[in-house]
Amino acid sequence: MAKYARYRSVRGVGIITLTRPPLNALSRTMCEVISGLIERAVADDDCQAILIRVRHSDFAIGLPMNAKAVMALRALTEQIENTTKPVVIALRGVVRGGAFELALACHYRVMQETGGAVLLRDVEIGLPPAAGGIQRLVRWAGVNIALRMAISSQAFGARPALGAGIVDDTCVDEVNDYAVEFASKLTPDDIRPAGAFRRKNIDFAADHALIQQIKARYKGHAETQIIDSIEAASLLPYEAGLLRDYDAHEACFDKPESIAMASFARGAATLPDDPKTTALVAGRLRDAVIRAGDIAVALGARPDAVDKVTHKMGFVRGVYDTLSDEARAQIEEALEARAAKPTPLATIELRIVAALANEVLRLMDEGAIASPSEADVLLVRAREYDRRHLGPMYRANTTGPMALRAELVRNARLGEPAFWTPHPMWDVLIRDDRPFADIKAPKQD
Repeated sequence: MAKYARYRSVRGVGIITLTRPPLNALSRTMCEVISGLIERAVADDDCQAILIRVRHSDFAIGLPMNAKAVMALRALTEQIENTTKPVVIALRGVVRGGAFELALACHYRVMQETGGAVLLRDVEIGLPPAAGGIQRLVRWAGVNIALRMAISSQAFGARPALGAGIVDDTCVDEVNDYAVEFASKLTPDDIRPAGAFRRKNIDFAADHALIQQIKARYKGHAETQIIDSIEAASLLPYEAGLLRDYDAHEACFDKPESIAMASFARGAATLPDDPKTTALVAGRLRDAVIRAGDIAVALGARPDAVDKVTHKMGFVRGVYDTLSDEARAQIEEALEARAAKPTPLATIELRIVAALANEVLRLMDEGAIASPSEADVLLVRAREYDRRHLGPMYRANTTGPMALRAELVRNARLGEPAFWTPHPMWDVLIRDDRPFADIKAPKQD
């Protein structure tokens, strides 16, 4: 237990200190350890209030994305809220995600001003907050603040957070010592759960109008669920609102949009932001899409069908979006004159994915990127691809080397062999039965 958290009582305050730096991730085990120490503090007759804090690190980055950790955090937040002694949390550094949800469940929040910030960025990985954070944030700080934090991922420093009602006190110096002093003044009569808290001067008409305005602007699955949860916090009883939050998270968890956005976030966190490399890779891949689209049209596909596929895949621009009406009509007339049969959309997509994957292998040979997944990240950075869609290299991996190589061979026979000839790596992948995503570029001298 000590390697996760420890407990001691000081001046009537039961202090729970998390001891898993630098991340203090809220795993199932960490949540269960905190839960047990809260029970110990409640049973401690010398303890009038409880303080949760960390030592020598930021508070926590959040929780692992698995169902067991989510369920454990939900149980912990509900336990804290219903505890018979006031619970204070000392916040230092950047407090995000599940850690911020834990803080919102506490009765009081004290925040260190130097380097301090609270934020909810779950929406950036295609998820609503997991453990009732929306319901509690709306009750503590209101609809406007909840929308700014949960939809726009706005971070709040200590002073703005205090002004917004997100935290209850701030300090310039060491927050752990200050929070002990803060908590020592509390008694069991000072319990203040979010569900029983009522903000003053709420303008329900203005809140409703703002929610409708934001609804019209944001259409992503996670964003829609978050907005509905914020609206529910204004309309439903607290317990029903919590269930709505839980349902919203589960409606998005492990869905393609969330998988895609989480994958991009992981890749973006480790890939340096080099504008020249981004432009090079995105430009080459854009050219590959155009070449694939052109050959599809030459074989009978309608320009509208090609663009339908590219947009459905997640590309911001189609191949023929800017084609003039006159040029489009000429292509259509030529196809009708040939009595060309409509090309299945799946065939067009396979051709595009094969062209992209082959070009990625060449870019890896040149040292521009180190793995296929980096290509997806750079396409998003270049604003060529919507991060809410599974990336083209993810699609290449699920399609498989054999199907992609066969498609490249078919297209190479039709022209542009320098572009369409399969990269030698396809033969290696097929021979060794390895997935496309397994490829790593050789280190450059």
